[in-house]
Amino acid sequence: DVRPWDEDQKFSIVGKKQARLDGYERVSGVAKFTHDIDLPGMLYGKFLRCPHPHARIKRLATKKAEALGGVYAVFTHLNTPQIPWRSGQTYLFDPVLRYAGEEVACVIAEDEAVGMDALALIEIEYEPLPFVIDPIDAMRAGAPEVQAGGNLLMGKPEIYARGDIDQGLSEADAVVEGEFQTQTALHNCMETHGSVALWEGETLTLWDSTQHIHGVRDQVAQALGLAQNQVRVIKQYMGGG
Repeated sequence: DVRPWDEDQKFSIVGKKQARLDGYERVSGVAKFTHDIDLPGMLYGKFLRCPHPHARIKRLATKKAEALGGVYAVFTHLNTPQIPWRSGQTYLFDPVLRYAGEEVACVIAEDEAVGMDALALIEIEYEPLPFVIDPIDAMRAGAPEVQAGGNLLMGKPEIYARGDIDQGLSEADAVVEGEFQTQTALHNCMETHGSVALWEGETLTLWDSTQHIHGVRDQVAQALGLAQNQVRVIKQYMGGG
């Protein structure tokens, strides 16, 4: 039960300009983001991504990519364990792809150029599946299912409630109802997306472009069967969404 601020309350922090402790590092280029991490002997991972909004992999061949000089490994659903992913509803490298851009394969190479060349050598054939792109249409009876059992994540809606909406509507001077659509909005970060992973014995250190440090730690630890204290996530310069 937080008491609302008084109308004439004076503040020393809220509403005042504050100097960022890491402001100079950010604007001068000194700040090291994930993309700036360069470890000795570091390898690079490049992903092959699905071009379809919904598809099943019919055929996948990676021998040509694996044979390319500078390629260390190619990971797909054919040679990786079934690691639960996306709230446990799919697997990492799933043979069924549920959105355009979902990961199909990952090439590990000595540099990014070799990785890109290897991606072009992967042979793949897709079976396109029915899909809808409107969330309202996805809830209608008979709509193509993203997951077996329906299109609601975890099978039920996530509900957040605060206050008394019925009371608010009944006491309002006017109530306006409408249906509105707008374009997709996406923030533009200073940092590109990526991760750097370093294994030291049984301990994994991750430099990650994230706003959810503990969430990344918990999800990675769970996916790899590790204790939380075996995974450390470093994110020194946090941005804003």
